[in-house]
Amino acid sequence: MGIHNLVTSAIWIESPAATVGLYIDCGSMYETPGSSGASHLLERMSFKSTTNRSHLRLVREVESIGGNVSAIATREQMCYTYDAFRAYVPDMVEVLIDSVRNPTFLDWEVKEQVFHHLKLEEIKAEIAEFSANPQGLLLEALHSAGYTGALANPLIAPEPAIHKLDSSILKEFIAENYTAPRMVLAASGVEHDVLVSIAEPLLSDLPAVKRPEEPKSVYVGGDYRCQADCQNTHVALAFEVPGGWYEEKTAITVTVLQKLMGGGDWFCTGGVGKGLYSRLSLRILSHYHQIESFSAFNHIYNYSGLFGILATTSPDFASKAVDLAAGELLEVATPGNVTQGQLDRAKQAAKCKVLMDLESRAVACEDIGRQVMTYGERKPIEKFLNDVEAITLNDISSTAKNIISTPLTMASWGDVTNVPTYESVSRKFHSKFVAVGNGEIDWCGYALMAEALALWFGLSLTTTVACNRIEVNSDNIEVIETMKNGGRGRSFGLSKAVFDYIYHLACDFSHIIFEHAPKETNCIARDLAKLVRSKVCAGWMKDPPVEIVDTLVKDNMVITLQ
Repeated sequence: MGIHNLVTSAIWIESPAATVGLYIDCGSMYETPGSSGASHLLERMSFKSTTNRSHLRLVREVESIGGNVSAIATREQMCYTYDAFRAYVPDMVEVLIDSVRNPTFLDWEVKEQVFHHLKLEEIKAEIAEFSANPQGLLLEALHSAGYTGALANPLIAPEPAIHKLDSSILKEFIAENYTAPRMVLAASGVEHDVLVSIAEPLLSDLPAVKRPEEPKSVYVGGDYRCQADCQNTHVALAFEVPGGWYEEKTAITVTVLQKLMGGGDWFCTGGVGKGLYSRLSLRILSHYHQIESFSAFNHIYNYSGLFGILATTSPDFASKAVDLAAGELLEVATPGNVTQGQLDRAKQAAKCKVLMDLESRAVACEDIGRQVMTYGERKPIEKFLNDVEAITLNDISSTAKNIISTPLTMASWGDVTNVPTYESVSRKFHSKFVAVGNGEIDWCGYALMAEALALWFGLSLTTTVACNRIEVNSDNIEVIETMKNGGRGRSFGLSKAVFDYIYHLACDFSHIIFEHAPKETNCIARDLAKLVRSKVCAGWMKDPPVEIVDTLVKDNMVITLQ
């Protein structure tokens, strides 16, 4: 229901307490160069002096009823909430609306917040917080590096931007953005009719203005690196979730995918991985003690989002940790690598997380506000549960494949000396092989790799041949050769495990320049064999199949990598 274009929504919960929230479709993405940092400062300035009460009086009123007020600024929204006993809902709504609609922004209060974080103690505390858990910094860096436009605006305002802000800028920002069509008044533990009757007199004079279009953002990918005095390396790999929450099936699939991959910290009670069945816990944290944390994350907005992996590791293991992160993302994007049991467990985890969160009044209230702002309604929880249950293995692999086909965004902080270059990591996801003088080779057909493996297994191909058919099943790959004269050549089979092993090795590089003119198949195959041999001998990969060890050492050809 609306009050002069402002939407109200409430849900009844049998509880002696209630939560009321005012949600505004306005965050850092609506800032301009002149108002950069306004959302951050508005969060600090919440529930200060208004035209009707001083800050001290407001604090005393909240304390007198045992209430709790809070404000959070995000990229898309500003959220103001008040939690107290249900009997005080009229007072809660009045204080909440007064604080949002009628702030005075006294100069001394603004200056106090602007310079508050410059105190030595505050600086030390912020440095210690980032050193202990720099994931917030990495997530900020992923946005600034990965987007151009509104979503690249910083959520935590830099010091120069904060210094430029004053009360007049804050008032102008509120006047432009805090309008009725962009507001939702939500409540948990309150009947809707009661909420409307209380709020209508307080909101009846809101101007009816046209809702503006959401500022545009374009995902481009990028790289951020910050060398810091830290004993660990913190690194994140991320890709875009196209469509955001407006592509509802994709967003829900990504939610399940995040639970499927999971992860966490290296240390947990009872030993690493105990009771944790996510892929990253079982496949990474249980095997590599150099990694302190390794987890999948997702941040989804209305039109876009980010999905990826955050890792904390010892500096000398940074390169390997990045390889592992890339490998795990590629694995879930490949059909057949996720079992039905793993998917079912991830579905249950996703449903349990949402249901447990909604047991909180504050979360339920926030869920109402955010859904109404995004969809214009609050969708039943049963719909979400049914949508989760309908996700298939094909949905997981196809969604993951679509995500990692977008440009890579990397962010690293701490000792970043051994973090691989952006180009080398990006090539793991977007690689093509080019042979000089022979044009582009279609790697998806496996033809060149099959020819190389044929050579390793003693099939010396001295004439120019082409693999025109590759038959794949669960046990082996059979390559059928066609000779230049059109006659049938020999066929051979090879282990699928061996084939996959070599294929993923070679995908680390986007270009191969051959010293020999690649007109004869054996030259291409020998040079590719040299590539794999050099990587195995350098210790980049462990435990190659026995057949490869026996054959790699036979070749001494030279290649140049780019």
